[in-house]
Amino acid sequence: MPILHFRITEPNQTINITRPLHSQNFTFRRAVIVKTDALDMANTYKGGCAVQLSFLQGDEFVSNQNTNQLVIPFDYTQEVNDVRFEFPLASEDVRSAFTCDVKNYDRSADALVGVPAVGASPAGTIRYIDLYFSFTSLAQTQNLY
Repeated sequence: MPILHFRITEPNQTINITRPLHSQNFTFRRAVIVKTDALDMANTYKGGCAVQLSFLQGDEFVSNQNTNQLVIPFDYTQEVNDVRFEFPLASEDVRSAFTCDVKNYDRSADALVGVPAVGASPAGTIRYIDLYFSFTSLAQTQNLY
């Protein structure tokens, strides 16, 4: 079973992968969140983060908290969180370049993802988020139009 893996290093980022993938069933398997340290004194993340991916355009999630976003809870007291999932999703075509936006858990602000600016406090900053999806096939489909 093929795996789609990508690393998010900015709150609003274009991800480039080696090839496009046709529309098919995906399963969200794993999120690894690596922070600069185990601090989050200001409750920046409010319990986790919400990731919006441009290739998940349908109503994959219906919630009173977040709509159509991967909601990833994590323990802010840990520098590394390895969170496992079993979320089946129907994906649009995944282009070789797609966008992702990362917000805090309640979507009130961009998540602090990446290298802190010079002079800024790095406390609690997420260095990166690795996301893993399994999917059905790498086979190319014939474009009929």
